[in-house]
Amino acid sequence: MTELEGSHPEIISVLLVEDNAADARLIGALLDETSTPAFELIHVTQLSHIQEAITRKRFDVILLDLSLPDAYGLDTVMRTHSMSPNTPIVVMSNMGDEEAAVKAVQMGAQDYLFKGSVDTICWSGPSGTQSSGKKRRGCVRPFSMSSISA
Repeated sequence: MTELEGSHPEIISVLLVEDNAADARLIGALLDETSTPAFELIHVTQLSHIQEAITRKRFDVILLDLSLPDAYGLDTVMRTHSMSPNTPIVVMSNMGDEEAAVKAVQMGAQDYLFKGSVDTICWSGPSGTQSSGKKRRGCVRPFSMSSISA
């Protein structure tokens, strides 16, 4: 479950950057299954769409796939971080490479998850709804993405 500053449930705004429709549906289902807090999910399929999304809305976390039609690998993290340096980035990838995971975190990602073995998604970053400088923290314990058929 998610732990936020204060005791009031809030809506967590999530930008999902994922080109695989089945994975996007699974992530949406995961977030829908949590009872508290509520999640607002905005989904884009390309790195080039991030800038437009973040100019329209402030997000609490970005869930980022490393294999997109217009970007691939660790460059995806660097480019996303440069567009939204204060938003926590949780990288999700099919790449089973621990070295890439470490590098992604060094490049600004908050966490790195391998699709199919997701146990918990956690983030910590500036609150998108508070101007007090407090950080919004949270964790979600999803089901295994590999155990669900799309």
